[in-house]
Amino acid sequence: MSDKKVQIVLGIPGNWQDRGALVEAIATQSDGYIMTGRLLMNSASKRVWELDIEGRDPRLGRAFEIASRGRISNEDIQAIAAHRFACYLIADGGSIPSARLILDAACGLLRAGGLAVKVESSGLAHSRDKWLSFSQTIGGRALYPVFVTLINGEKGAYSCGMHNLGFRDAALDVQLPPDVASKTLNTFLEYLIRENPKLSDGNTFSVDPKAQRFKIVLEPCRQYPSDDLMHNPYGVWRLSPA
Repeated sequence: MSDKKVQIVLGIPGNWQDRGALVEAIATQSDGYIMTGRLLMNSASKRVWELDIEGRDPRLGRAFEIASRGRISNEDIQAIAAHRFACYLIADGGSIPSARLILDAACGLLRAGGLAVKVESSGLAHSRDKWLSFSQTIGGRALYPVFVTLINGEKGAYSCGMHNLGFRDAALDVQLPPDVASKTLNTFLEYLIRENPKLSDGNTFSVDPKAQRFKIVLEPCRQYPSDDLMHNPYGVWRLSPA
């Protein structure tokens, strides 16, 4: 699936006094990164990411509050709302290695004064401490809660963000209790990451032998338009009761 174009975009607000203070903080506090022009570079590996810097956005605090779904404290949301600058890290995604590298790069910006991280390419926000804790884990499954979120809609639940890791998302076209829907989607999506199975239309899936079985069918991503960062160009596995 690596031929599909995917961009990972991470938004990281901070309270740096000015652009010069941001550059200095990255050079002295990020543990191995430097800012050069519109790029963030890892000094050791020479790996680079696009880095856009924008001024204060009065809507950002509310955006983080919604995207965090209660995972960021009110105190931190207030600090985010009072930010002076917002850094946007941008990189080609669509693979576990690329997702892991940009996760670590965002840690550098957090150590340099960043307040939190919003995954713009999945609409999910994490606190500073939580994001730094993600960097202590390894493996593709460890990246799942970093980049993927579940959304409950009127006609069922669906995931968003698997394209960041190079996989298809999944959707349930039946109303289920929220805990059942979450367990079904989480188990299925983690199975995709862990096993990378070759699935075909008509295959079935269940979380365990006694649970409800679902027929899976591949379809295009219709949850988001093709020019949206949250659009999955690989498609979506739709799970219907078998």
